[in-house]
Amino acid sequence: FDRRVVVRLLAYLQPYRGRMLGAVALMFLSTGLTLATPYLVKIAIDDYIAAGDASGLTRIALLTAAAFGGIYVTAAGQTYLLSWVGQKVLATLRSQLFEHLQRVSIGYHDRHIIGVTVSRVINDVGVINELLSQGVVTLLGDTVLLAGIVVVMVSMSPRLALLTFSVLPLMALATYLFASRAKAAFRQTRSSVAAVVGNLAENISGMRVIQAFAQEDASQARFDSVNLANRDAHVDAMSLSFIFLPTVEFLSMVATGVVLLFGGIAVINGQVTIGVLVAFLAYVS
Repeated sequence: FDRRVVVRLLAYLQPYRGRMLGAVALMFLSTGLTLATPYLVKIAIDDYIAAGDASGLTRIALLTAAAFGGIYVTAAGQTYLLSWVGQKVLATLRSQLFEHLQRVSIGYHDRHIIGVTVSRVINDVGVINELLSQGVVTLLGDTVLLAGIVVVMVSMSPRLALLTFSVLPLMALATYLFASRAKAAFRQTRSSVAAVVGNLAENISGMRVIQAFAQEDASQARFDSVNLANRDAHVDAMSLSFIFLPTVEFLSMVATGVVLLFGGIAVINGQVTIGVLVAFLAYVS
């Protein structure tokens, strides 16, 4: 983590801070509605279904439907704003990079393969843009959502909440182990993509020379080498994801089992209501 680099990158969002603030506001609204829907289901079960109040159930059902509608609208608005800002930042980054490439010395272009430079301008900038436009707001939104879920669950049943949170240390450990390996693996994919694009551009631009000196087989062999290396790098990176994501899903299922077992016992003993149990299952997911 380099704070100076982060500050330089965030500066690209400054011209669009109004739209970014709008996206953040919509994110908070969406998060609030997402937190509210399981609680509304709890109210529907405990206060209206259990009491046989059909009119009250109708009102809470309409309110829940309105909340889901609000989630749809706010999520759509947030996606539009972030996509708009993302494309603006993408265009700015690539324009500035092209200006910079025209100012560097001729020796730079002699020392660096043109295709690699193209990959930096196209592929790497796209990844940076995704981080700036989507990642920052998504990270903030997920953090707020997780904190809100913890607060609501603890307020409904502290004991059941603590039992449910028992899987969080395992999730944190799995995330740490994944991140430490994924950083190197996905960094390698960036290098391998650049090598493929660089080799491809070099061979296509020099195709007449390759054919003139009958170097097709040698050129094919070089491309096969970098292409296979790119494949292997992506397979290694994806293999980490294929291990990490099922692990998180498994721990989520464990948390669901904990809620069903101990929550069910608490319902039988009259310590919590069925509505609380249903809400917990929704929050765990």
